[in-house]
Amino acid sequence: MTCRELNDFLADYRSGELLPEVRSRFEAHLLRCATCAAYVRSYGETIRLARAAGDDLEQQLLPTEAPRELVDAILDSVGSAPPDADPTAPPRNPPRPRR
Repeated sequence: MTCRELNDFLADYRSGELLPEVRSRFEAHLLRCATCAAYVRSYGETIRLARAAGDDLEQQLLPTEAPRELVDAILDSVGSAPPDADPTAPPRNPPRPRR
């Protein structure tokens, strides 16, 4: 296996989807090629760090619940009332007829 071929198979290798014969050639190349072995380690570390950063970022950016004003605006736009509204009250903004 060449370095270029190794790069082509890298995603499948990481996901465990390589056929056994290809995996054996892939791993044999890693034993002979220090550059590719370092690249595969770096690739794995990059994925790990990106996932960790994504988890942290998601926790920082996404609210645990939507702001009430946003929920009301969405429901108003479709002519629905919020869940805690009086079910006998008419919709705040009835749907507009389509032209």
